[in-house]
Amino acid sequence: MTGVHEELRRRNRAGARLRLWEAHLIRTAPVTPGCLRVTLGGSGLAPFADGALPADAIKLALPAEPGDDPVVRGTFPNLEFDGPRPAFRPYTVRRFDPVSTELDLDVVLHGDGPGARWARTAVPGQPVRFTGPRSEFWACPDVDAHLLVGDATAAPGAVAILESLPGADARALLQVDGPAERCSDDPRIVWLHDDPVVALRDLALPGGRVQAWVAGEAAMVRDVRRHLLRERGLDRSDLHASGYWRRGMTVTETDAGRMAAFTAASGTARAYDDHHDVDLAEV
Repeated sequence: MTGVHEELRRRNRAGARLRLWEAHLIRTAPVTPGCLRVTLGGSGLAPFADGALPADAIKLALPAEPGDDPVVRGTFPNLEFDGPRPAFRPYTVRRFDPVSTELDLDVVLHGDGPGARWARTAVPGQPVRFTGPRSEFWACPDVDAHLLVGDATAAPGAVAILESLPGADARALLQVDGPAERCSDDPRIVWLHDDPVVALRDLALPGGRVQAWVAGEAAMVRDVRRHLLRERGLDRSDLHASGYWRRGMTVTETDAGRMAAFTAASGTARAYDDHHDVDLAEV
């Protein structure tokens, strides 16, 4: 029996798709009041379709401070920087069109960090460099149903996953700030405005083998994971959980926390390939 967690680790460790990509910004368009869709393009993105999975993750090389103009070059992972070092920020791919070679990212506009600031001020034609992608979802053919749980930062990935599972027994619990932030009308989504753990406790899971994908704020992810494993008996190998951010901490602070955990794990059985692989729900 193939476990989801093991399969994702195998695909990501192979690293055949991990590289430095060069693109340019085509356009931006609002998805909801608090979320902006950024579309990248360029003929160099054509190979991105090879092995692509829903909710693949990339890391944009963004100006760390207003006015910075970082240039990234080299061969991944041995990158070199001209000018100020960029801030690398992870985002989930919302959609990639292999015909137009357009790649959509839905950026949540909270705070004034490098990601939100870049999305608000980006202009068409602007060069964009990014690394990746890394897979965060793989639909195991042996499972009977799918469960997705997350907050607004996880919504783009969750919706992309649902779109890849037409007709499947799948359901999602997604927490957003209000009705205006609902970014899909898929009937399999239950939109929440409170802690999804509460709703999850009242949710009747389908019978058989369930695959779960959980992402968002670290404490929420930790609570959902604990509930699914301890109270629902979900097999750990069928669960992918990822803490994207931590309440009360800036993106810079959470990045530093990931780096500290990455350094501490180096040389041990828990060693990570990259500090962005550190799950904030575990540190």
